[in-house]
Formats: sequence, C-alpha cells, structure tokens
Amino acid sequence: MGSEVALAEQFQISFTEPWKDLITTSITQLDEVESLLKNYPPPLPSIDQIKSALNHLNHSKATGADGVPARLLKRFSSVLAPIVHDIITAIALISGCPAGVPQGSALSLTLFNIHIDDLDTSVPEDLEVSTYKYADDCTQSECIMKGECSNMQKVLDSVQNWSNANRMKLNAKKTKDKWICFGKSIPQPPNLFTGDVMIERVNSFKLLGVSCQSNMKWNSQIKEITRKGNRRLCHLRQCRKAHLPTEVGMATYCTKIRPLLEYAAQVWGALLQYLVNDRERIQRRSLRIIGLPVDILPPLSERRDKLTLREMEAITQDVNHPCHHLVPIAQKHDYSTRTKEIGSNVGHIISRT
Repeated sequence: MGSEVALAEQFQISFTEPWKDLITTSITQLDEVESLLKNYPPPLPSIDQIKSALNHLNHSKATGADGVPARLLKRFSSVLAPIVHDIITAIALISGCPAGVPQGSALSLTLFNIHIDDLDTSVPEDLEVSTYKYADDCTQSECIMKGECSNMQKVLDSVQNWSNANRMKLNAKKTKDKWICFGKSIPQPPNLFTGDVMIERVNSFKLLGVSCQSNMKWNSQIKEITRKGNRRLCHLRQCRKAHLPTEVGMATYCTKIRPLLEYAAQVWGALLQYLVNDRERIQRRSLRIIGLPVDILPPLSERRDKLTLREMEAITQDVNHPCHHLVPIAQKHDYSTRTKEIGSNVGHIISRT
C-alpha cells in the first residue's frame, strides 16, 4: 500500500513540476468587476436568437399586457425579430441594459425564491391570513366567521406595497378570488381590488394543477384530466400501428397517461361513482388499444385508496408534517364503525371546508 501511495505522489510531481511556476491564483476584486461592467456594454441578443425565442413561445399561456397572443408572435417571428432587435439595441444605447439570468435556468428559480422570501412577512400578523408559496405561485386564505369582516383587501394592499417596493407588478388577470360558503343567507364579502383593477371572482380555479370548485366538488378536475388523458391515447395508437410489443404500450400508458389520471388523487380521491367511471373508462380504452385484457391492471380506484392510505399514514406518523395537526386523534371503539380496516391507526377523517 505504501509503495502505491509513493508511486502516485511521484506521478503527481512529474506532471505538475513543469507547470508550477506558470500557475498563478488571483482573486478579482469587486471594484475591478464593477469597472469592467461600466466600461464594456452588455451583450445583446442576435436576430436569430430573438427569432428562436419567439418560435418557442408557449401559446397555452395567458396573453400578456399587450394583448398579442403568442400564436401571432410565432407566426410572424421572422418579421418581428429584426424589429425587436432594433428596439433592444436602442434601449441599450440610451439607458443601458441591466444584466440578468436566463429564464428557465436553475439559478433563476433560486434567485426568485430568495427575492420573494419576505413576502409573507409583509402581511401584518393581526390580519390572521395564511400565506402559501410554491415556486412562483402565492395563495392566501382566511376563515371568516359569521358577523366578521374580511381582511383580504388589507392583505392585498400589503402585497401591492411589497411589490412596488421590490419593483414587481401584480398580474391582475391571473389573480383570482374564490368565496366558499354553503350558507345562502350569508352575504358575500365585497370584491377585491389591486390598484384600480377589480379581481375576478370565480367559482373554480386551478391551484398547482388541481381544479378547485367553490362547491367543493371535483367535476372540473375530472373533466380536465379525462380530456388530457383522451388526447394522449394517440401515443398508444402509434405504438399499435408500429407493431411494437405490448410491453412498450404498457410502459407508455404507465408513464404518460396513468400519472396524469392519478395526479394529486389523495386530495380529490373521494369521488361520486359516475366520476370514477370516467377515469376507469380511460384505462380500459388504453388497454384495448394496446391489445391486452382490461383486467390485467388493478382499477384506478383501488390504487387511489392505497395511495391515500399511504399518504395518511405518513402524515399521522410524522409530527413535523404540515398537515399533522389537521388529523384527528385515532379512537378505538368496541362497536362496529365505518372504518373498513379493523385495527387501523388512521382516525376517522372529518371533512373540513
């Protein structure tokens, strides 16, 4: 062992000895970097780069403040690219072009999370509003008791002030307001405003890919995933036309279609039977296209029950889980209850809205 270490050291010395006088380590000072940034103009995108950026626009995203849809920008990218290049060049010559990070890079997401880290602290604690942040989405909720007034407008004003202080702008078109109440005699709170723009009050909106309705039903969620699932059946048809083995079709279904049907199933799993049938119908169609019997895979409802039970056990066993305080304490009774599994450590779940 000692001879091998000595031999390795000799090899290292033989490779580094001729270059030891040429290797210099110098750390650039901050003032030198600032002087370089001031003396040299920032790099400008070329016309081809601008054209490529226009061609890669996602037409499914919401239209911006200019009201021009992405499909038109993609269609006329060759005409618009030189014009956009001239505008960027003129702005850089007149007022300078601040440097940034490319959109979609790993560093940009980290910097954005650091930038909005103090967003929840800008809301006063006495307003009793919960703030939930995930990537670039922010959701705020409050529970209004009978006879109380809503504090959401004050919260929205605080967020607006924070945005102005941090040179950001709230997108009123993407901001939605949803009111959940099953009492018809209770009046709805007044509409919310961000500046002079009124926030749209909706009965359903999508939160982290899950469509939530004000009546606490999941019809819109099932309608959305079944629509997307039916569109993805074309992948299975292509496998069938190419005479690929059934294993390829099964792998395609398990990786492309079934995860879509089971996304966040632990949340919206308690469905009515006709909604359950809509999901199961997609799996049966997929297996028929592949050329396999429809009972070769377990039903989606059975898989959903296992996923929900596993998630519930993870919540109850971890005291640091964010949802641990929402789970009631498990109680054992000598008489028969609705719990199907005898001896289960999971308590009876009480629906909360």
